[in-house]
Amino acid sequence: MTEQALIFSSQTIWPVVGFYFVSALLFLLLFLIKIKIMKRKNYFLFVVCSLVVIFSASIQFALFMHGTAFAKSFLHIDLDVDAYDSIYWGALFYSLLYLLAVPRNIFVKYI
Repeated sequence: MTEQALIFSSQTIWPVVGFYFVSALLFLLLFLIKIKIMKRKNYFLFVVCSLVVIFSASIQFALFMHGTAFAKSFLHIDLDVDAYDSIYWGALFYSLLYLLAVPRNIFVKYI
């Protein structure tokens, strides 16, 4: 084998696994909360849940846009988003996926 055929990665996979695990767990939690709120039909809980989901999606989108600088300055975690393309694109995917967890507005009646 030639030297160019061998590619060794000095990066560990655990930050990627951790990011995807936490993001998927948060999506499932937000979706279960959406189902509970839709059954209760409470306007205040609808507004609070909508804001929490939009805030979560905006954090994922900020990770996509600003990468490591956002993770270190705002979230105070040592996550090198710029070194991992899968975290970079995963943040965009989860920011769009979280929007599926926004509760449906059943309080406004259209004519």
